[in-house]
Order: sequence, then C-alpha cells, then structure tokens
Amino acid sequence: MRNRTFILIFAVLVFLPMLQMMTGVVPVAPVSENRNLAPAPGIATPLDRVARVANEWFSDHFGLRPLLIRLKTQIDYSLFRTSDRVLVGSDGWLFYRSTVNIEPLAVETMLAGPAEERIVRGMREFSDALEKSGIHTVLIVNMTSDRFYSDKLPAAAVRRPGRPRIDDLVEKLQTLPQVKYIDSFSILQAAKASRPVFHKTDFHWNDPAAFLVAKAAVDTISNSEGLPQSAWSHPLKSS
Repeated sequence: MRNRTFILIFAVLVFLPMLQMMTGVVPVAPVSENRNLAPAPGIATPLDRVARVANEWFSDHFGLRPLLIRLKTQIDYSLFRTSDRVLVGSDGWLFYRSTVNIEPLAVETMLAGPAEERIVRGMREFSDALEKSGIHTVLIVNMTSDRFYSDKLPAAAVRRPGRPRIDDLVEKLQTLPQVKYIDSFSILQAAKASRPVFHKTDFHWNDPAAFLVAKAAVDTISNSEGLPQSAWSHPLKSS
C-alpha cells in the first residue's frame, strides 16, 4: 500500500506540471520578475541552439512554476526568516541583499584607490564649467535605509565601517566652491526622530522624507537665484 501511494504521489508530481502546461486547468497568477521570459525555439533558431533554447523556455514556463516560486519563497520567509534577494530584518524591515552586502563593499573598494580624487576633481571641473555659463550646481547624495536603521539589520547583514569612505567623499564634495550641497543625510536624521523616513520594504525614502529634501533643494535654488523668499510654499500635511 505504501509503495502504491508513493508511486501515485510521484506520478502526480511528474505529470501535473505537464497537464497544467497543456490545459491551464489551475488558475495561477504570473510572477512579476522584471524580465522577459525565455521564448520557445522557432524555425529561425539555429539547429545547434535548439536544445539550449528549449531548455531555457521550459525552465521559464513549466506548469505551476509561479505557484511553486511563491510557495518556496513563502516557506523561506515564514519558517526560516530568509530570502535569496532580501535580508529579513526586525520589526518587519526588509533590506535588499545587494544594497547592503554587495554594493557598499564595492564602493569602499573603489574609493580606496585614486577614484575618490578623480570624482572630486571631475565634479569641480564640471561645476566650474557650468558656473561660467551661468548655471549653478546643486548636489544631493542619497544614503540608503541601512544607514538610518542599522539596528533593524539581521545578523546576516555585512556591517559598514565606522567611517565609510563615501562619507569622506561627500565631505570633500561639500567644500567645492561652486557646488550647493543639500545635506539630505542630516535632514533625514533629524526627521527620523519624529517620523519614519524610509519604507520598510524598500530602500527609497517615503514621501514625507522626500518632501523635506525637495524643499531644501528649492530653498537653496531660490537663494542662489536671488529670490527674496523660497519658491517653495507647500506645507507638509498629514493625511
């Protein structure tokens, strides 16, 4: 009896995806992957690539694939508090793995060499050239959510150095004579004391935080243009 049950379950697992591909009997919502799924091989497909193209197409279209992807990711998140693409932090916070564990290290490595001086020199030359044409330069360097909510990061997160090199670069950019620098980091740090400044499931600022930085930018531009007061006249209202 056990053998028959095992064989039956195995047969269902093998043939159900194929049946789904042929009939679509189970309604399954597609998964948004931000990419184009592999096309099926056609008449124009070179003979030596047919097998590879067919395999790629099958991998992207086999029956119940979206359902299985959702099931797998839900199990990872709910049972093991992990994910291939995000770091599951505390209090419902999610952080992209690449944004926390890969990109900051790449920036640290890049700025350890002559790149920092090239960036500063290039920005100086760029802003000077614009100023000669009567164009003022306003610069904003955006920091990601882990700089503001590092206490929400999980143990699997790679911690930034106590003094990241990006801070040294920003400090030098602030001293350029033709650059009007908007210190978004300080603005959001101050706002963080009274309200959240980032989305919990994204690395972007939320709208109230963006409002504050946008106002600072308009205030600075208005001053640079010699206006008697800022062109920004919109109050921040809570909904």
